Amino acid sequence: MRRMRTLRCISQVPELDSTPAESCWPGSCGPRQAPVVNDQIIFSCSQLMCKNWLSDMQDKKNNPARSSNAGVSHYSPEQISRQQEMLVNRVRKNFKHRKRIFQKQSIEAFRLYDQDIPEIRLLIDWYAGHLVIGEFTRMQTEGTNWLELMAEALRQAFELDSAHIHLKRRRTRNPNQGQRYERLAAEEAYITVREGALRFLVNLDDFIDTGLFIDHRIARRQVSEISCGLRVLNLFAYTGSFSCFAAQGGAKSVTTVDLSRNYINWAKRNFELNHLTIKPHEFIVADCLKFLHDAAESKRKWDLIILDPPSYSKRGQSIDFDIQRDHVTLIKEAVSLLSPGGVLFFSTNHQSFTPNTDLLSSELYITEVSESIQSPDCSNRRLPHHSYKIAKSKSPLWQKAF
Repeated sequence: MRRMRTLRCISQVPELDSTPAESCWPGSCGPRQAPVVNDQIIFSCSQLMCKNWLSDMQDKKNNPARSSNAGVSHYSPEQISRQQEMLVNRVRKNFKHRKRIFQKQSIEAFRLYDQDIPEIRLLIDWYAGHLVIGEFTRMQTEGTNWLELMAEALRQAFELDSAHIHLKRRRTRNPNQGQRYERLAAEEAYITVREGALRFLVNLDDFIDTGLFIDHRIARRQVSEISCGLRVLNLFAYTGSFSCFAAQGGAKSVTTVDLSRNYINWAKRNFELNHLTIKPHEFIVADCLKFLHDAAESKRKWDLIILDPPSYSKRGQSIDFDIQRDHVTLIKEAVSLLSPGGVLFFSTNHQSFTPNTDLLSSELYITEVSESIQSPDCSNRRLPHHSYKIAKSKSPLWQKAF
């Protein structure tokens, strides 16, 4: 992965400060405005990179063996310059509109761009003054610095230091290419971002994902709204953002389970960051599938269960979990842990996921809630998740959940 300079390392949890949310917006610290960006300005700022890119492309042309995509037409400098201008115009327009909405809600992390222009296959998120720019790689850009050129145009337009630009390359994955969360670096640099009344630690460099899934924002808020007095179980909990919202909403207890000790520790730090007491809540490092089995044997029950598993997982060279294949068993095991009137929130980001309603609906009440919990900044192209509320009966909690 190529990226700009990284954030300074922070070895301890950052202290909560009194800086207002609006301080993170460009232009909020004075009268300076982002410059008007056009072809000439953008190209002049990155023409050195373009020259290097052209030299590299000429070398690959003379030495076809160097390129795994020999014969593929890469973007020309003129095309790149045009793409830079289109991208900057679209992202600045989106930022101007979304800033007004999210600033009022004290939300510092939101999506700015999701392949809005089909030719420019980028995913761009704003994290409290930082841009995380991910490229969905394809043959036209493979082996080039196209991503860096797009990022430099955005850096200029938003007047950001290069340390506030974080680049990632996303490739199409299949079950034989590894786990959901793979470490990319070991910077251990964290910043805090606000989401309503809470703050979360995010790491913008070390992983493909940052520690906070922007596209689950509304679901997290709704968990907070219904959690008062409930026993909540959060499976495949990642960094515990759902758990924080449940605890903040007054949950009687929250059980947070993930296989990764790193993520469980991260979840604890998020609790501490928000002055949420660790007790009576539980933080458990465990295989969630085994945890479900053990909890059933112990006859444990919860009122609200959050189940957001990976699309697949591997053990050694074999696939030991596939959400499309295994979701019926997984959902039934989770539902068995519900108290009378309890609700399961199930979500998956598997884009082609189709629930097996023949095996599920005969025993359970299932309602898809994907659209009702979709955040407006994540609705440009497709539903980011397939999400459902599931229960044994249409209880009062069922009626008001999600």
